[in-house]
This record gives sequence, C-alpha cells and structure tokens, in this order.
Amino acid sequence: MFCNWATVASTPIRGLDGSLHSGQTIKPPVPFSGPKTFPRYSSPQTSNSSFTAPPQERSFYSFFGRIKKATEVTPEHLNALGVLVEYDVPVERLLPGDGAGFIPADDDKIFSERRRELLIPNDDAVEALARKRKDIKLGHMYRFYQGVDLVRAYYPTEPPSDPLTPMSSGDEAGKGGKRKAEEVVEGGVEKRGKPEERSATAANPPSEPPKTGEDEDDGRFAMPEKFREEIVKNFIEPICWGYGVRIYPPRALPRVALQRSRFLVHMTNYIYLTPALPAEARSGLVEGPVMGVQVRHESEFLKKLSNDSMDVDGEEEVGDVIGITREVAAALSLAQDRRKGPKEGKPEGKTEKKVRFRAVGKDDKWRDDIFLLTSLHHHVSISRISVTQPYLRFLETGQMPNLNHEYFRTEEGNDWDKLKVQKTRFWDLLDPEERAEAGRNISGVLAWLSRNEPKRLVIAFTFGWCVGLAWEEEDPCVCRLVDGHEDMGIWMAIL
Repeated sequence: MFCNWATVASTPIRGLDGSLHSGQTIKPPVPFSGPKTFPRYSSPQTSNSSFTAPPQERSFYSFFGRIKKATEVTPEHLNALGVLVEYDVPVERLLPGDGAGFIPADDDKIFSERRRELLIPNDDAVEALARKRKDIKLGHMYRFYQGVDLVRAYYPTEPPSDPLTPMSSGDEAGKGGKRKAEEVVEGGVEKRGKPEERSATAANPPSEPPKTGEDEDDGRFAMPEKFREEIVKNFIEPICWGYGVRIYPPRALPRVALQRSRFLVHMTNYIYLTPALPAEARSGLVEGPVMGVQVRHESEFLKKLSNDSMDVDGEEEVGDVIGITREVAAALSLAQDRRKGPKEGKPEGKTEKKVRFRAVGKDDKWRDDIFLLTSLHHHVSISRISVTQPYLRFLETGQMPNLNHEYFRTEEGNDWDKLKVQKTRFWDLLDPEERAEAGRNISGVLAWLSRNEPKRLVIAFTFGWCVGLAWEEEDPCVCRLVDGHEDMGIWMAIL
C-alpha cells in the first residue's frame, strides 16, 4: 500500500504452497531519457493591432474559423490576437501595483507550516510514508509526497536541468520523450446551434493504448498522465486552504468564444473561491474562477513554422506555438467567465453548474489580470495574462470600441488590443528548495487575489470526526491541527 511500482516489480511472486512463480513479472518504470527542455515562443517585438488578419483572408473570424485543433494554430494567428510573451518574470513584478507585499516571508502564519512540509527531503518523506520514520510529519502534504514517490521513479534524480536549455529536436530526445504535442491536443470547434463534436474526447482525452508483445521492450518513457496531474493538484491544494479557495476539476467543458464559434480549451483544474455564507458553501456553490491550472504532458515539442506544420530545412523556428496557444486560450476562457460576473446595477451576476461567476481579485475597471499555474515535466510555473474589457467584447461580438473614449488616450488604452503574457521560471517539484519557493510564490498570488475577501473558518475532519483545530483570533482563516494523523486521509470542510 505504501510502496511504489519499482518495489512491486522487484518483489517475487509466491504461490499458495510457498513456491516462487516463474511467470510474467511486472516491469519497472522506464525512466525519462530525453533532456528536460522548456520551449519558448519567439514572439515578435511588436504585434499587429486591431485584430488584423492576413490579406488573403475574408475577415478576422474566417481566419480563425477553420481551426480544429491546437496544432493548426500558426504565429500569424497569435499575431492577429496581439500576443506578446515575456519569460522569466519575477513574481514581484508579476503582481500588479503593491502586490509584491503579499508574497509571504518564512515566518508567515499561513505559509510557514507549508514551507516546513515542502522542505522535507524526498527520501525522508518516502520513509515516513512507509511508516519507517515516525519523527517526520508530512502534514497536509501527505498526498503530495505519495505523488513524489510515484513520479520520481520515472525521472532521474540528478540536479534540475537549466530552464533556459534551448528547444531540442526529436533526434536529441533519444528513445525517451516520444510523446509529441499533436498527440495530446483536444479536438474542437463547435458552431452555435449545432451538436457538439468531440466533446467526449475533450473531456476525457484518450490514454495511450497498452503495449503488447515486442513493443513492451521498446524502452519508451510512458509515465501515466494521472501521476503528473495528481502531483500538481496535491501540491497546490493544501496551499489553497489557507486563502479560502479550493481546487476543482472543470464542471463544464471549458470553452473560449469567438463570435459564433466555441473552441474547446485545455484546462486541468480550476481554483474557485469558497462562498462566505456557510449554507452556500455546504451546497457546493463556488465563486470565481480565481485561477486556472494547466498541466501539459508532452516531452518532445514541435517546431511550428509560419505557414504550415512541416519541418523544412533552413526555415526559422518560432518555438512553442502550441504551448502559448493553450495558455492564451485558457486565459481568454477564464476572462470570459469572470466577465459574466456582476456589473454596475446588476449585482446578482450569472450562475451555472453551481459556479457563481465573479472576477475575484480584479484590480482595474478596464483590465483583468488572469493567472494560470502551468506544469511541464515535474515543474510548475505561474503565468499572468492581461486582457482588457474592450478586447473581450470584440472577441464575443465583433464590435470595435469607441476609440474617442478617454480611456484610449491613456497608456494602457493604447494597448487595448494586445494580449500580454508574462511567465515566471519553472520550479522543480522534486527539489525541496525549489518547490518551497514555488509554494511561496503561489501563496503570494493567492493572497493578492483574495486580499479583499472575508476570512473563512476551516475545520479539519478525519473519517467524519473532528480532530480539533486552533486559529489565530486576528485571522480565523489560519488553522492548524491539534490532534490527528495526517496519514489517515484528512480532508477539509469549509463551515
């Protein structure tokens, strides 16, 4: 129950009579042998404005209307959307205004306990999972370390590779890393008034078919996608508890609207705010979305060219078009959902699937800052995408704004038709120092987004009985267990 697959694979099978079986054995995990690259999109220094389509296209919408999957997106599409990308942005600069002050210190009331748990060495955590060490308390990161035990069997334990490593070709990736980007994109554009196509595929992406016969020995890296998704979810979920937010899978198929078209979006999880009223919280109602979580499973990346997806010698590489396409689509989907929230004179907003749409943490009347937690390999990064309200209105209706409005004479108004993407570096979840730093920065983002929200009392239960808690009088959101066992499946209830 507490061991990983490598242990199971090396355990002999004994029959009822005590003799060892010589039948088929479980093969150990195949480690990843390719370089851990973090591809980048080479965005232009300047981008087209006012949603300009190529001359041969009838309109901006016809240019996008033929897209069926992410691999069909080209740099011209991103340029028409005004996409500009900046990498390695510190979180202090990622947060608007005085947001840097929300990044917690080591002795922060909420973050300090999570930091202590994240700094536990992997080997010590695994021994605690196997009940060999009783002096180590994994706390709320118990499930995260279960994921670490599974994932690290597939990845070497050498020091993390340089996040600035250039994008590799397929030949450099070797036998491992054969999962290409085009194998995991979602199908999907649907027209209003027509039945949805490929919905089941988008909601439940097909897993790789099991290998049989000679293919079993091809040495292919094939870590189950669920392992990566779970380690990311169980990393961020205990951090969310301290800020009155929770992480949930999509309650409906995520989409982004482009006039009459609806494009399916790759989104692994949403982070929602828990309502302040206890009755609403118990009913399962959530507010937001606050953030999105997007986990990528590729380990080899396509070179996307300007006019097609074929690799031609001598043509310029533009980098990770598919990755930026996914982030832009996810951000626009989040922004459109948040835009459904209450407006002046209409405080009720819109509710669907027990989600009360609201722009939680919105700092500006004309602009919304969308935050995404993205994952690649066993690393996580934070993205901020700034989108203006006139930009969203044009995508949905096709109506250009009144450029004589005073807003368009401001510095921000001049860039109303740009989509600025800012990304931090990637942090390694298998490295204690790096995952603690990632936890600190995610805590800062959540603290800033929930800065104006009322505090909520969180009580911990184990198998239906309360194990006790303590909370600071000046901040009832801060709770810690007084008695109980973290390895018995503690879950949090918001009252």
